[in-house]
Amino acid sequence: AEQNASAVSSVNASAAADDALFKSTREKVIEVLSENISGVDFDTAQNLVTGNVLDSLSLITVVNLFEEAFSCKIPFETVNADNFNSADSMTALILGLDHTETAVEEASPVVSNDDFLGDFVEYDEAETYKPIVQRIFEYGFKEPDEPAIIVEDTTTTYSELSNIIYSIYKWLVTRGVKKGDHVVVQASHEVTCPACWYAIHLAGAVMVPVEKSAPESRILEIAAETDSTYVIALKPNNTSDVTWISYDEVYAVEHDYKVTADTEIEYPDIYSPCEIIFTTGTTGKSKGVVFTHRKKSLYASVMAINCKVRKRNRSLVLAPLNHAGGIRTVHVPLANCGSIVLQEGLSDLNRFFGAIEKHHVTAIFLPPSAIRLLIYKTGDKLARFKDQIVSVTTSSAPLYQSDSDGLKKLLPNSRLNNSYQSSEVPGGTSYNYAEVQFKPDSIGKPLIGTEIALLTEDGKFTQEPGVRGQICAKSEMNMVGYYNEPELTESVFRDGWFVSSDIGVFDDEGYLYYVGRQDDVINLGGYKIAPTEVENLALQSGTIHECICIEDVDEFGVAYLKLLVTVDDKDKFDPAELNTYLCDRLEKYKIPRVIEAVDDMKRTFNGKIDRKAYRNK
Repeated sequence: AEQNASAVSSVNASAAADDALFKSTREKVIEVLSENISGVDFDTAQNLVTGNVLDSLSLITVVNLFEEAFSCKIPFETVNADNFNSADSMTALILGLDHTETAVEEASPVVSNDDFLGDFVEYDEAETYKPIVQRIFEYGFKEPDEPAIIVEDTTTTYSELSNIIYSIYKWLVTRGVKKGDHVVVQASHEVTCPACWYAIHLAGAVMVPVEKSAPESRILEIAAETDSTYVIALKPNNTSDVTWISYDEVYAVEHDYKVTADTEIEYPDIYSPCEIIFTTGTTGKSKGVVFTHRKKSLYASVMAINCKVRKRNRSLVLAPLNHAGGIRTVHVPLANCGSIVLQEGLSDLNRFFGAIEKHHVTAIFLPPSAIRLLIYKTGDKLARFKDQIVSVTTSSAPLYQSDSDGLKKLLPNSRLNNSYQSSEVPGGTSYNYAEVQFKPDSIGKPLIGTEIALLTEDGKFTQEPGVRGQICAKSEMNMVGYYNEPELTESVFRDGWFVSSDIGVFDDEGYLYYVGRQDDVINLGGYKIAPTEVENLALQSGTIHECICIEDVDEFGVAYLKLLVTVDDKDKFDPAELNTYLCDRLEKYKIPRVIEAVDDMKRTFNGKIDRKAYRNK
């Protein structure tokens, strides 16, 4: 009896110790998170990753913070929603780590891509006068069994994709969609999303993409601003004034028809509008960027030549499918007999590498911060694909030289392109830094079909070396204009040039260098965010007096939004309340990671908040 009692006592003591360790570790987890991300109650919050509270870039920071705070190494295989969705799951992950040093086995390289890649795509002027949906259908007739879209374990061939597009098109027509209508489509990394785009195009209507996590209020706002009469969204809505179609309804009809070469199809006029892509730009308000079928098809052909794309190229699409970059990385492969592998973000690195290997991915588009993550966290894994990955393209910001050198070492056989594009200017500049000496802050030379010049303060266009000015682009691929904004459209075009708010300078060899922004718009990984939009909503919450939204960079080099506010009582101010208010009204990428109460704001001589002082900092 005494022995049994002793054993029970030992078990209870062990359990109590385990509970105490879990509790203390959890408290530290919450402390680390709360010190770096405000406005979230991490003690109770769930679905942090799947709910987009922690996006792929902030997740990079969280991993780095934990490794420092707990003196541990978090394996890339564990960076996923299962382990980072709550404080409990993160605590369990940390406690379950093996802190002993283990020998690292060198992984064998993956086989070459030559077995499945085809010839280089040749420029065909006639193809640029076909809508992309027509090019997809023609591949469906010529190459019916070629993979078009791959999602997880499901491969959709060109023939199958054509059938899905045609089925959705026929159904949309029965719902009343006609030429010239505008249809909002909520983004989702699944076949149905791009199939809806092209079905809308086939109907002669205009596709208006919105973010996957956009609240219904934002979806309806965009629908109103674009005069859209239809919405295709992830969830149903029975109270909307517009015709609201759920994805479930589309799933039910997307296999109803089969299209053949004998099917009579009326393709849309090549010069008619096909897309309105919403962005936030130089005016500080959201606006719709309008493109025609001709501009989209021309871009798809030009990029294939510029990037030396080969047929049957397989592109991994990680970017949101409402963002210009994500939409373009879908259009280019599908217009050139390539494949796209859809996978949302970099929040699961094990899944990321699994897709590259399983689906023979040959091309990836990544923001600079993601490149840094892969080099320093998973370089040995990435190097396995040095004979498979043909190209890695980045955009939106210059690279650090250390990142350039690191990627060239890991992928010595790949094209490594850094480029400058914008929502309004699909074809900008690019250079392959794997072939030339790295040029800090360079964004390359103009692409085929695009002219680049700089607009100086005295109102002259120049390409003279060493002279700074606003970066301007002239190209058939440039946007038509901003939807229902004739005055704004006129203000950004001058003598046929689109005039951006980005400042650049040329060198003696014709390379363009990015200097910075002329205005206050914040560029985070290609997302352009007007701080005034965030500030105006924050002020409407009634919880603060003043505020300013600024860009900051954490200790790991990851940029993020910070909102500085003044309040009645800093001790009683609850950032979580303001965060919830903003989350209900803004897209996720516009939500500040940090909300900080300050005693006062920096001001100019006339008493206005001094944006320049914060920007320079």
